[in-house]
Amino acid sequence: VGNLKAGSQWGRGRREGGGPIDEAWDLARARAPKFENQLGRIHETEWATAEAVKTWRVILGSGSAAQKVRSAELLRQLAKVAASAVPELIEALKSADGELRYQPVLALSDLGPEAMTAAPALEAAVNDDSVMVQKAARRARGRIRE
Repeated sequence: VGNLKAGSQWGRGRREGGGPIDEAWDLARARAPKFENQLGRIHETEWATAEAVKTWRVILGSGSAAQKVRSAELLRQLAKVAASAVPELIEALKSADGELRYQPVLALSDLGPEAMTAAPALEAAVNDDSVMVQKAARRARGRIRE
């Protein structure tokens, strides 16, 4: 897959705090033309991360043994990074904006058991003013208990 080689710079953070997001950014930028729009760098990073995850999935199926191992490690690290945001997701559930409460509920649901500390906040969200948030919170409660 591309120019990825075992033992190459691919997969190594270049600065303190580097990791899967930096690697996702580097991989996507190398594989596709510059992506620019009005949402700026946040949207670019989201897009780059999605592109890197696609790449890592391909590598898991067809890369060298070393690349497969590193891809699995990177996907695991990315999941840990997302799990570390649970406190901020819980805090976002206090927003007055229904959409801003809905998205964190979906994220907590996707994290499954990693979001167990959000159980009390999700219990409260079941009684949210927004029917959309209520339904998502019910689903999320079940997924974090799996």
